[in-house]
Amino acid sequence: QSDESETDWIAKDLLAGRIWISTEASGLYLPQELGMDHASGIDFDKGCYLGQEIIARVHFKGKTKQVVRIGQLDQLVQGDEPPTVTDSEGASIGAVIQAAQLEDHWVVAAMIKRDARVEGARVGNAGLSFI
Repeated sequence: QSDESETDWIAKDLLAGRIWISTEASGLYLPQELGMDHASGIDFDKGCYLGQEIIARVHFKGKTKQVVRIGQLDQLVQGDEPPTVTDSEGASIGAVIQAAQLEDHWVVAAMIKRDARVEGARVGNAGLSFI
């Protein structure tokens, strides 16, 4: 029997690059934004499926404007809205889409603007370091 909690399990999944999207967030992100194309989560040889044209177009002709990044925080203040990620100047560069506490820190998945400078990133008053 393991003494791991559900939170530990979610945090370890995040560290492994597996993001779980809630029902409320379903449909908000392209699979490429969530890194599913690098984790064998998209089959570009499969037959027709809903959204295939958009997903294939991004894969073969472009790139997304935002991408998920995994990071760590010492503390996380949660409210009704997804916590905002800011750069060193205080400008918004994204939002936390999933978070779980692991031992004495938080592991977060944050949807970040692809071209954002992430050095000195923060969530509230806590420094965010990306893995």
